Amino acid sequence: AAEILPAVCAVNRERCTPPVPDKEVAGIVGSISRYEPDQITVALVEGWAAQDSAADPGPLTSKELMMKHPAMHPPVIHGLLREGEIMNIIAPSKTGKSWGVIDLALSVVTGRPWLGTFACEKGDVLIVDNELHAATSANRIPRVADARQVPAPLYEDHLYVDNLRGQLKDLTAMRPYFDRFEPGRFKLIVLDAFYRFLQARTDEHDNGSITGLYNQ
Repeated sequence: AAEILPAVCAVNRERCTPPVPDKEVAGIVGSISRYEPDQITVALVEGWAAQDSAADPGPLTSKELMMKHPAMHPPVIHGLLREGEIMNIIAPSKTGKSWGVIDLALSVVTGRPWLGTFACEKGDVLIVDNELHAATSANRIPRVADARQVPAPLYEDHLYVDNLRGQLKDLTAMRPYFDRFEPGRFKLIVLDAFYRFLQARTDEHDNGSITGLYNQ
């Protein structure tokens, strides 16, 4: 509020006829300041947009394009997901999505086909769960592993879980959390449940807001 009040007061004096009383302006600014900044504003203030623009080489000839990208990103789940991509698992509530992502994580950790169909590249997996208690995750993982006949030594040191229930953060606020991992440290990162990583007052049906979150 202290940072934006002078600017809002200046705009009020220059553009409003008649100007709103300063006390009322201060009240409006105080109200605005209760909200977290949206991602586009953060990008502009912190210079992300400028960085992206500076990194853009502009149009490439097809020859330059193919030289720069001689191969596609390596697959994680063949036919579904490559490194650096996002995949959504979407279904109605209480249909087993959280159980399904444990099964997916075990498939990637062991390099086994997911659902008996989609080949997976082997690697460590991180599940960031903001719904389940840690005790619930500890109970579910071995149950799914037993059902899939995956011995504990094959996954217990390679499947990581971070339960954030009770300490919820939106995805933008978690940027430092992910920055501490080296790129490629995990073959797959699962965010469960997606809607609870949205910023407060973000409409999950608003394409612009969700696109900004995916870009983040």
